[in-house]
Amino acid sequence: MRYILCVLPVLSFGCDSTKTPSEDPETEEVPCLWQDADGDGYGDAEVFQTDCTETDGWVNNDADCDDGNPAINPNAIEVCDGVDQNCDGSPDENQVPSDYDTIQLAIESLPDGSTVCVEPGTYAEKVNVTGRVLAFKGQQGKEHTFLDLSNGSPVFLADDRGQLTGNPSTSPSEIDISGFTLTGTHPDLGVEEHVRGGLIYSTDGSIAIEDVAMKDVTIAFGDAAIIVGSFVDARGGTVTIDNVDVSNVYLGGDAKDLNAAISGGIITMNSASGYISNSSFENIELEISSDNEDAGCRILGGVLHFPQGDEDNVSRNLTIKNNAITLACPGAFASEIDGGMAYLGSNTYLDGVLFENNTMSFRGYAASADGLLKAEGANLNLENIEISNNYHRALGQNISTHGFFYFYFAEVYGHNWKIYNNELDVTKNPTYDFSNTAIGGGLKIYNSSGFFSTIDVRGNRLLSSEFSRGAGVHIFSELDKELTMNRFVVAGNEIAGLNSVTGGGMAVTVWDGEVTLQNGDIYGNKGGSTADNVFGVGLMVTSDIAGGGQVAVRNVNVVGNEAQVTTTDGINSAVASNNDANLIWQYNNVFGNNVTTESRFGDGTIIGEGNLTLDPQYVDVANNDIGNWNFELSTTSPCIDAGQTDILDPDGTRADIGSQGGPVHLDQ
Repeated sequence: MRYILCVLPVLSFGCDSTKTPSEDPETEEVPCLWQDADGDGYGDAEVFQTDCTETDGWVNNDADCDDGNPAINPNAIEVCDGVDQNCDGSPDENQVPSDYDTIQLAIESLPDGSTVCVEPGTYAEKVNVTGRVLAFKGQQGKEHTFLDLSNGSPVFLADDRGQLTGNPSTSPSEIDISGFTLTGTHPDLGVEEHVRGGLIYSTDGSIAIEDVAMKDVTIAFGDAAIIVGSFVDARGGTVTIDNVDVSNVYLGGDAKDLNAAISGGIITMNSASGYISNSSFENIELEISSDNEDAGCRILGGVLHFPQGDEDNVSRNLTIKNNAITLACPGAFASEIDGGMAYLGSNTYLDGVLFENNTMSFRGYAASADGLLKAEGANLNLENIEISNNYHRALGQNISTHGFFYFYFAEVYGHNWKIYNNELDVTKNPTYDFSNTAIGGGLKIYNSSGFFSTIDVRGNRLLSSEFSRGAGVHIFSELDKELTMNRFVVAGNEIAGLNSVTGGGMAVTVWDGEVTLQNGDIYGNKGGSTADNVFGVGLMVTSDIAGGGQVAVRNVNVVGNEAQVTTTDGINSAVASNNDANLIWQYNNVFGNNVTTESRFGDGTIIGEGNLTLDPQYVDVANNDIGNWNFELSTTSPCIDAGQTDILDPDGTRADIGSQGGPVHLDQ
């Protein structure tokens, strides 16, 4: 590097940078400024001037080794990418094991702001990064750099609050991790041993994880063991996760004589704000079993767990598929699954999340299995969500199961959901004479409020040995809540039970509060019962005038639904309400249902104006694939511009009856 003070002799021809320096030392033109094209404060040795007159874009050194990249200069930090960032002639520094034998030794030796460059290989370390500002990068990416769990977990400990170590840091950690694969078999957990974060446990600060995989991992436990976030357990601060692939993971085992639980099997954000994007979670197996009647078993958010709190969690473009949950504690009292794949209890925004081909198998006594995805006490904005081809089988006694998509005391804005071809099968153990219930095959909404728009629920099956309600959708409210479902399709769902069944398509029960169903198609749903009583095979409404509960149904088609009964002695209908129902029914169309009675309304129902009994003339509902049914209206349909007059389509005209009419969003 040259820093030169240029003092030039007075020559008759002046100082001209275009001239070639003379061999005569008395007349040689010496460079005094070098061009800094990238503005990083360092000049290009090949481009200089000798008259010292131009200063903008010029510097008094020639130390830059790449004047076209401001990130490359003598003051830059090496970032482990095979490029010489700091112009010292060496492409990478701070390498493990070339420069430092272990990752921990590099941490202890390097200042904050450094990047630890980990060379290809397998590393079985547990390192402490509490209070540090460091980046860790696999030099050749996650395909070649492995973090092995054989030495235990977490690999990275960022315990700023001292919750595990008792030694809080004076400053928050800032840790970046990229280019690794977490793998291997964790040491078996003994009595009351826990896993808290396989890759990282953090309690504050900022954690960024990018281009990382978790693959071929086994964590098995024994008595009273708990697994919390086998990939990430965050107890505070902010965690950003992008482009992460989790696959071929086994968590669980025999709980033996004591309680066992999996909470946030892969990721848990407890009092932390999380941002997860562009990631997949596949071929994950979670299992808890016990034959001890005193043992309790619980799975809470098998893949994702965002506990209740004020923190914000955002997830975009996630795939959760081909995973399996087995909870087999037949003697355990009050065992439960809460959100088999995801539990949302904080302020959460989801956009573009797919749950597909996941299975849940459940055996227990006096137990509950609530949702593939469960949201409890949360404020939620959920858009572009698909839950399809998932299967849940529950065997036992006094079992209560609720939906694949389950909202429990939540505030929800939901838009553009597909809930297709899921099956919930609840079978009673023949040894015991206890009843089981299956409620809400596709979607269950319990004491929640909000606005749901463009919701498509098709082909779901709800099978129960006892009582079943709402194969497609079940809504229940006993509090003063307001909920609107707009532009919805509930089609091709099937419900069956030994006793009477209600709501093959939808079942709505409101003891207090108000539920509005607006612009929908309830089509082709089926209901069967050995008792030959199928109440509201399309839609069943139960409400209480005295309690203040009200249901309003407007601009809805109830068409082509079928009661599957063995005799004609039972009571079955396409639409039904209880005797005391506070139901407002107007501008709806009930037609062509295979039932003994199209509509069976209680005395409290207010039959408004504008109701039809006509073929809506759908574009195509003859396709064998339910997912391809097209509920657009033909140009001659009597349902066009036949909806409630003060409800408008997006083009400003009077709303059509059916799911293609009415506003798309709440503010329209």
